Amino acid sequence: MALSMFPTAKDTYVQLKHSSPAATETIVSDIDALTLAVILSNSTDFPPTDYILQIDKEELDIESNDTITGIQTVRAGGRGHGGTTASAHSANAVASNVWSSSQRYAIVDTLMVIEDAVWPVRKQT
Repeated sequence: MALSMFPTAKDTYVQLKHSSPAATETIVSDIDALTLAVILSNSTDFPPTDYILQIDKEELDIESNDTITGIQTVRAGGRGHGGTTASAHSANAVASNVWSSSQRYAIVDTLMVIEDAVWPVRKQT
């Protein structure tokens, strides 16, 4: 069996990224591509810190979640996270949490260690 038939750590990360259960709410008001505070209609089901919020096709790296006000504070440089593009979003756009930043990095790091141990010299075909 060719090594190319097995998924890489990056492939597995992409699958995990899009398969996590997510809390879903809407944003309260319009935001532009530079906004670093996003207000959700209800944020009680979202993590308190360090997670990724997805609105439309953009990912935002969230530093903190105030569950009383619904304000999600975006980490400096956190707009357009993960290769997505920072963009404007309209009020009532759907916002969902995806894997937390620390979960993503831990999963990828673990998968890369396993991959290196199993295939120390991986040949591309």
